[in-house]
Amino acid sequence: MFPHLPGIYNPTNPEYLEANRRGEINPEQAALLGPDGSKFFKKFQRGSKLNGIIILIILAFFLGIQAVGIELSTPMVLGAFGLLLVVLAVQAGRRWASSHKRASRLEKDLRRGVVHDAVGILHFGKDTYTVVVSGRPLRLPQGSKEGLSPGVSYRFYYLPESGVVLSAEALDDEPAERAVEGMTATLAEANGFHLASLSANQRGELSREQYPLLYRGLISPLIFILVPGGFLVYQLSRAGIFNGISLAGNFTNLKGMSTSLLVIGGILAALMIWGLVLLVQAVMDIAGGQVASVEDIGYRQVKTSTDDDGSKTTQLYYQVGGIKFRVQKRGFNAFEDGRNYRAYYTPRRKVLVNIEAVG
Repeated sequence: MFPHLPGIYNPTNPEYLEANRRGEINPEQAALLGPDGSKFFKKFQRGSKLNGIIILIILAFFLGIQAVGIELSTPMVLGAFGLLLVVLAVQAGRRWASSHKRASRLEKDLRRGVVHDAVGILHFGKDTYTVVVSGRPLRLPQGSKEGLSPGVSYRFYYLPESGVVLSAEALDDEPAERAVEGMTATLAEANGFHLASLSANQRGELSREQYPLLYRGLISPLIFILVPGGFLVYQLSRAGIFNGISLAGNFTNLKGMSTSLLVIGGILAALMIWGLVLLVQAVMDIAGGQVASVEDIGYRQVKTSTDDDGSKTTQLYYQVGGIKFRVQKRGFNAFEDGRNYRAYYTPRRKVLVNIEAVG
């Protein structure tokens, strides 16, 4: 889940820099980047997953042909699953070929021992950090950005064939200040926040650009209200609860319901009430137009739960000052653990609307 392994490979290690400035590769670098080091790092990396989209397409195909009245036959089923296996095999082959090509280039670079250098920056791309120098993307060593921050200019020492970064040294006069600005901008971009809203948030107010985010937050409470509520009313109507001409008559009909129906009705009513509470809180947050803030060292958290069918659900969080804020994968991967942050959130629902690195 984590995009790098803190403390294992640090590109700002002074011993690495000293050797790389001389155009040499430090023995420890060679060990970590070589075959033995790669095997070690693979223990911490997740394997590739099957392409669920392909499986869904095949299932949709089966449902579609059944819907038009075509009967499934054994050759048809075997052919579909054969096609699935071919596609998965091609994907696995492409991944293996790409991995083998990268490993061969890296091995060649380590044998040659040639070190290049160029000025560049750390950039957060689709879901992870990369290094960009003179328009060329470079690979972080084993995915580690330890000691590096976006927004700071670095001189990167790297291997020319594979493009793997060996080490980096900051070139800015005030790298700490630039790192704070760069991390704030990166988190805003990764989470879909607005940097221009920070000034309003620092005054304890929501900006105009942040209201659409809160409007989207009304959807979940409305679902909790309408879906269970509608189903509850439908079941009660079928049971004749509303056939009484008076409140006493309706109550009498209610007492005549089966225990199982009463239990189901109670669960649906509880869900509907919970949705109503969430809706009221969300509306009050929007109407109030205020934000609360907390400042402390921030960390990421992963919460995994297993559903009844065995499938796993993963939820990603920032934790700042004891408050957890749920975020998406891209924002999660952009976050740097152990840094001081100031998080801005709605006071009732605690929806994160902005975050900035401080100090």
